[in-house]
Amino acid sequence: MIISRSIILLIIIWSVYLINALETKDYFIYISLNSTILIICFILAIFIGSVVFNLNNYSNKYKLNVSNYKPLLVRNEIFNFSLVGYFSILLIIFLRKIFFYFFYDIELARSQLFSPISRDPHFFSVIYVFLIFSKSIFSTFLSFFFIKFLFQKKYFKIILITTGVIFETFIFSSKGLLISILFLLTLYIFLLKLEKPNIKLFLKLFSYIFVVVLIIYMVEINRGNNLILTIKEYLLISPTLLSSVVDNTFQVFYNKWSFDNIFIIFSGLDYLITLLLRGFGFSIQTYGYEIIKFLDIAQVVSSDSINHGFLIRNTFYSILLEPYLSFGFWGVIILGFAVGYIISKYEYTYTKYNCDYSLFYLQFFVGCIFFGIFGSAFSTVTFWLVLFVVIFFKSFIFSKNSNI
Repeated sequence: MIISRSIILLIIIWSVYLINALETKDYFIYISLNSTILIICFILAIFIGSVVFNLNNYSNKYKLNVSNYKPLLVRNEIFNFSLVGYFSILLIIFLRKIFFYFFYDIELARSQLFSPISRDPHFFSVIYVFLIFSKSIFSTFLSFFFIKFLFQKKYFKIILITTGVIFETFIFSSKGLLISILFLLTLYIFLLKLEKPNIKLFLKLFSYIFVVVLIIYMVEINRGNNLILTIKEYLLISPTLLSSVVDNTFQVFYNKWSFDNIFIIFSGLDYLITLLLRGFGFSIQTYGYEIIKFLDIAQVVSSDSINHGFLIRNTFYSILLEPYLSFGFWGVIILGFAVGYIISKYEYTYTKYNCDYSLFYLQFFVGCIFFGIFGSAFSTVTFWLVLFVVIFFKSFIFSKNSNI
């Protein structure tokens, strides 16, 4: 194929995202022409990046370079370690929630479950932050195992992972991980190669998707929301927020560009380092840390010049924010091309050599761009932590022999 299957999925989701924003006229702010052009160019850059890789893939030189490719397979014990670690941390979070409810008559909100509060001892607060970050790493690895087990048809292990996701949904009253499950199922369908139709398999997938959607619907009902309107609103938030930056209504970023702006794309890493230093008693303020704090409290200026707050959703500027602020229009183009090329490469090495290492990066990067229609991975601690773990502990996680 001249374009990779996972890239087709990304182009579809970003196109639907853009069309929805363009057709919405009944909101106080809406996507601007500049942001529309920026998103279209990003989609085209993804397409071009995938085409360039696949055309290069047909060359004899490239085939010679990969002829001796040795696939890396994940070590067997990594799944058990991730699953036990994930469930153990969820249990600690649940017990903390119960403790505050029965002993202090405090029902912790979702934000208070993700971070310590003033009543938590300082020592426990440090440990709790560590556990929350560890949970995000375990969750990322379980997402990898989920799609891996789909290909291997290991349904019992899939059920174990799903049970953990439902448990977390119950604790946090959040649908985020369930939507991640839907994404992984969709990616699996796009990557699946069947010589002939398999009705039994598609019935299983449909049943699984139906159950997940039903649970998401119940979560929204419990929170007093309309699922359809919630989806539509979430799809609209980031393009309008992005427009407020691209059209300079903030008048804080691009109009005053300096060399420091380059580091905005590493804001999540900057934020992580700052948190670590603060944990050891060093009170410092860094550029990336301040950027994230600013995005959390900033307001959006609409076409009628009225400030509107988006409460806790203000971080939803899409994944295009950081590359745009760091390098302008060309930053978005470079990101799109790199995404198309790199994801196509990992898809090729996985489908041809059944390489677990490639599958991990494939589902991870596709997920970052897929959910990039909402927020940016670059400004999250999880993104940089996962990269750090996989890069520096690669030999402990993957091996050329799956039995090791």
